[in-house]
Amino acid sequence: MITDKLSENNINLIFAVTSHVVPLYRNYSELIPGSAVGTLSRDSGNVVQLILDAYAKIRSKVELELLGVPDELSLFINATCLDGQVSFSIEAKLHGCPKEKSRTFMVKPVGFKDTLHVTVDFACECDCQQSSTPTSASCHYGNGTLECGVCLCDQGRLGSRCECSEGEYNPTQQDRCSPDPATPICNGRGDCVCGQCTCRSTDFGKVWGPYCECDDFSCLRSKGQICSDACIVSGGMLCSGRGHCVCGVCECTQQGAYGSTCEKCPTCPDACTIKKECVECKHYKRGDLYEKNCNHVCRDEIVPVDELVFHETNSVNCSYKDEDDCVQNFQYYEDASGKSFLYLVKEPDCPKGADVLVVTLSVVGAILLLGLAALLVWKLLITIHDRHEFAKFEEEKARAKWEAANNPLYKGATSTFQNVTYRGS
Repeated sequence: MITDKLSENNINLIFAVTSHVVPLYRNYSELIPGSAVGTLSRDSGNVVQLILDAYAKIRSKVELELLGVPDELSLFINATCLDGQVSFSIEAKLHGCPKEKSRTFMVKPVGFKDTLHVTVDFACECDCQQSSTPTSASCHYGNGTLECGVCLCDQGRLGSRCECSEGEYNPTQQDRCSPDPATPICNGRGDCVCGQCTCRSTDFGKVWGPYCECDDFSCLRSKGQICSDACIVSGGMLCSGRGHCVCGVCECTQQGAYGSTCEKCPTCPDACTIKKECVECKHYKRGDLYEKNCNHVCRDEIVPVDELVFHETNSVNCSYKDEDDCVQNFQYYEDASGKSFLYLVKEPDCPKGADVLVVTLSVVGAILLLGLAALLVWKLLITIHDRHEFAKFEEEKARAKWEAANNPLYKGATSTFQNVTYRGS
């Protein structure tokens, strides 16, 4: 009853209670839209500030309520906060045809006097139904009837264009349209067709992403224009080459990288070093990543080119020497959507082979030089040895002593004998 009366009279309720009953009144407040709870001091001295704080809290959010909505109508509300203003878009779907062809319901913000009366005219049948096209080519090769711009699929066909068959459809495909069970299918901004989200168009801007999680109307704006991509660093590279840009926010994939644009990474190699491994594994089918997780880590598209062309500021020219001593030249480039390319020069710079004649003459010349050098060394060694021996001989000659003496074995040439018969004097 309190809730009905507060809504009927556009009253915002503030519970000013002492601290020991605050938890109780917070539970009450969750049941009463547009209410708030404040802790009152014992002497009630803070009542004015309490009311101001609670009122600011109430006015900081906008909550819509729907009154008198027909049972045959389902409403989906999307809120867009942009430059301090809030815009609501309401999508209506009819799942039944009521007896009354015109019904009115009311939309109003809780605690405000403003109301919006919406009158719905139910058109259960359209004139275009009279000019339907059976087996239309617009319905995936004639698998349905095109009626009022919508395909009515034949039995056993599914999808907005009848592109799926019931035999191929797996109910678990709905899981692919939501990142987790707690999240609505396609974030409530698209339809799950054959296991993939088909995002609905909106007047506020573009909606995209595998789960319709991205949009461009949540981006910062300047004078009504969307600001540049917040993922691009000063050098022009998305997320510093260490992550992916998801909905205008960098998700760092390189281990050790952090920061709003993954610009901080004390343990990370530079972009050229990272992409070098991708060139090796994806193009040449070799390297450390080839046997591991090449396709998971390297999602770049490799484009062979004759020569590198400058792609504005968001490109980096790289080179490295491979296992064959050839210099590989490539360019790392990311376009505006975040898709990366590796432009690889087809012909690497490899060292040229040596001339056979030059090599032969060089070898013969080297042998001759070595032989001549050996002869010179041998001659030098012989000369040194001879000089050493001669010096030794001279030294021994200088030490020799010569003396004069009779040889006891020496006999003269003439022998003297005495004649016994000689009587002379």
